Amino acid sequence: MKRLEIRISDEEALILGQYCKQSEKTKTDVIRSYIRQLKRKIKKVSNS
Repeated sequence: MKRLEIRISDEEALILGQYCKQSEKTKTDVIRSYIRQLKRKIKKVSNS
């Protein structure tokens, strides 16, 4: 498994934190979910 470190603004961190609290998911789970969504978008573009 790879490790990724990113820098985000205070506002972005607040949004992520609030979303995680509301959805009861970890930051890692939320970010992985969005990355998987990107994968689906890439497949759609490739198949066009």
